[in-house]
Amino acid sequence: MRSLLNFAAEHGNRLNCRGLAIVLSELCLAAGLYSRYITCSPRERETDDSHVVVIVYSKEFNKWIMLDPSYCLFFFNNQNEPLSIHEFRNLIRNERNEVHINENANYHGKRLNINTYLHSIKHKLYRFSSSLEMSIGVDSCYEDNVIHLVPQTKDYNFSRAISNPDIFWQLPFKKGTIHEKHEKNS
Repeated sequence: MRSLLNFAAEHGNRLNCRGLAIVLSELCLAAGLYSRYITCSPRERETDDSHVVVIVYSKEFNKWIMLDPSYCLFFFNNQNEPLSIHEFRNLIRNERNEVHINENANYHGKRLNINTYLHSIKHKLYRFSSSLEMSIGVDSCYEDNVIHLVPQTKDYNFSRAISNPDIFWQLPFKKGTIHEKHEKNS
């Protein structure tokens, strides 16, 4: 947490998307909810053009729900059901007009333009990464604690890359499970 405080102090008492996602994820964990922060990235490996969101496991819907703390944002479909990252990605990728947002979504107090958001996030939904171990104070900045979901593992030189979304998005997330399944599938 100290590194987040230092970052905020150096940046006008603000956090970037990663810092906000870490704070929200850890607040959810402290409240007894399963949560992970997920880095959403484009195809290119060497890029700073990524965005970090949070997923929280919903027992009611039996799935991970995507939250974007940078915009006080969550998504839902035409049936008012919250969306997972996978569902969100598929809907916008297929350009289906079924993605809705909460009314109070904003960026620094200014109402969020959903079309601008969708345009900026669409290419960042190509590959994903997250900590293998999610608990308060555990950060994914160390490569040995990160699992990457990529379309084809041969295209990326990550130490822990998988191409099976069922393993990456398994419910609910528990310490070590992804790594154990990855080792069995290697």
